[in-house]
Amino acid sequence: MDTLFITDLRLKMTVGTKPRERIKPQRLLVDMEMTCDLARAGRSDSLKDAVNYNDIAKAVRARFRKAQPFLIERVAEEIASICLSDPRVMSATVTVRKPGALPFARNAGVRLTRSRGKG
Repeated sequence: MDTLFITDLRLKMTVGTKPRERIKPQRLLVDMEMTCDLARAGRSDSLKDAVNYNDIAKAVRARFRKAQPFLIERVAEEIASICLSDPRVMSATVTVRKPGALPFARNAGVRLTRSRGKG
């Protein structure tokens, strides 16, 4: 299997459990890796045969434009679901980083992998 990826997709949303985190939107950085067969698209050179990373990025940004989740785990789960909505994607690994979440670290975050037909 092959891998299609998007790195450092920037999202801005209200996220967090502390009252100070709910005051104004924060920046999240998202990486997505999708396992899929890219051979057909590679042979045909046609977008219709490809998993369209632009469409996935747009769907993720649209989903979180007004959302206000409490946990970045929720954000990651929903992004994995968006990735798996394309039937050609067999699994998705999603990393969500929250810059500045800890005063002594660049980022805190979660990484999860979800597969078609499995949680």
